[in-house]
Amino acid sequence: MGRNKEFEINEVLDKALQLFWMQGFEKQEPVKELIRRFLESSIERDREPLGCFIVNSGVELGVLNSEVGSLVEDSYSKTEELLYHLVQTGQQRGELRASLEPEAISYYLMHAWLALRTMVKTATDQGELHYLYYDMVTPTPPR
Repeated sequence: MGRNKEFEINEVLDKALQLFWMQGFEKQEPVKELIRRFLESSIERDREPLGCFIVNSGVELGVLNSEVGSLVEDSYSKTEELLYHLVQTGQQRGELRASLEPEAISYYLMHAWLALRTMVKTATDQGELHYLYYDMVTPTPPR
């Protein structure tokens, strides 16, 4: 029987949160760079050529199996919580505008990540993936 990746993902997220709070704000990379890398990691096909396990599980089984759906939702919630804290940290450090709503931004980033993870599995043109990514992280994406 294979390993349950859901628990591994949650463990990684929990450890990331613990490390983040233990090390404090000053020892962390700039928030915008962390967000950029979070989204960019979604389009690296070499690491996960068949797409993201959690996204695939949610799309294929989430509606049909309530237990799987619950695990997927829990994983999404933890990821969004991590992004929420990241946005708040960016605001506290003065890296992100104070007028931004952390809840709205973390929701956007979570769903941008989901869109990219889904596109990794379906896009035949890597250029389209990179264009979508640049559209998310820059005001004027290159053409």
